Amino acid sequence: MELPKKKSAALTMPFLFWLALIFQSAFTSFLAEAGQWRGICYTPCRHASAGPAGGVGVYNDLRGLSSFTDTIRTYSISDCGFGENVLEVTRSFGMRVYLGMWIGPWGFGDEYNVLVKLAHQGKLDNVDVIIVGNETQYRNDISEDALIGMMGQVREFLKSVGYGHIKITTGDVRGKWSDRLISASDLVLAHMHPYWEGISIDRSVEEVSKFMLNMRVRLDAMGQSGKVLILGETGWPSKGEFVGAAAPGDVNQGRYYKDLKCAAKNNNFNIFFFEGFDSWHKRGIIESEKYWGLFTGDGNLKMSIARAHAEACPNEGGGGNVPPVVVPSLERVQCRYVSNERKLMISNLPSQVRCVVYPTGSRKQDTWGPVMDFSPASSNDAFVLLFGMKGCESDFLGRIDCQQILKR
Repeated sequence: MELPKKKSAALTMPFLFWLALIFQSAFTSFLAEAGQWRGICYTPCRHASAGPAGGVGVYNDLRGLSSFTDTIRTYSISDCGFGENVLEVTRSFGMRVYLGMWIGPWGFGDEYNVLVKLAHQGKLDNVDVIIVGNETQYRNDISEDALIGMMGQVREFLKSVGYGHIKITTGDVRGKWSDRLISASDLVLAHMHPYWEGISIDRSVEEVSKFMLNMRVRLDAMGQSGKVLILGETGWPSKGEFVGAAAPGDVNQGRYYKDLKCAAKNNNFNIFFFEGFDSWHKRGIIESEKYWGLFTGDGNLKMSIARAHAEACPNEGGGGNVPPVVVPSLERVQCRYVSNERKLMISNLPSQVRCVVYPTGSRKQDTWGPVMDFSPASSNDAFVLLFGMKGCESDFLGRIDCQQILKR
């Protein structure tokens, strides 16, 4: 595919898309912070009916998304005939790709053949992760044994052609990640959509936060605390049907987006937001499946999303690319009673920090602590972190992650 010249591509973009660029600074500064907003899910299928001209649409899509993130997640190498084009265009914009390989009940033969061709052509240089299958266990398309076998097949092939650094995983809903599947994956790419679970907008981000924290506890218990955990899909539709207590709509989509971005920053979550553009092309589905995009199907930024980005997070105290400081639990954390309340005492914090508790060794595996900020006067000051009336047992062996806060 010959990439369109930037000038001509720009002229074809919808007017309101340029309004999105007004918010570029806010988007970019947030998406770059601590790598917590890992990227955006993208599929080019809405351009399939345009034939060869659809390549221009793909170019414009990715040009827009490149203003907001440096990483996208795809679902198929041969995605509606544009999978290879997506790789080519992302390279031209300096973007990274979590490359999806679609698996159905028939397997993934066609996808694997394209992967082999691209690898031999040296076209996987901007691929960080290959996602073998999407929600195959949720749909019961193939067995777990078959999926793990396909992941191993891809891993061994990539090693044989010099791409052994590319990580291999799959993407699936949170209830389908068995210990065996976690162990077979280089990272965990778990999906959670509070909307589809019928969770109200008021409780949505709280439930996501609990899931992510408990998943970290589980990884710790498995001895895999170093394995990267990413919320591989989450979002909210701007239009459609009620699902239980979950109501679609522009206001709720914007609220979920804002609350989620703040949770990602405060709790150091990695997230792929679903998705880049509305999928008006989808047929035979319920209405809400078409309206999850940050942009409409014709490329206009949704105003609820723009407003959500313009609003600061509560108690936002700074940011920057600062890695978490892990406080060793056995050395710096003590569980004790203070004024008849169970509390945790943290000492020797290095600087102004934001901390969250993971009680990996407590008797109550489902408990998790609050996020709190501390500003020690000196490195030897001790601070008491209220953990609530549960989870702080005498045999507490949890972990506290603290991230330094940089003043603006």
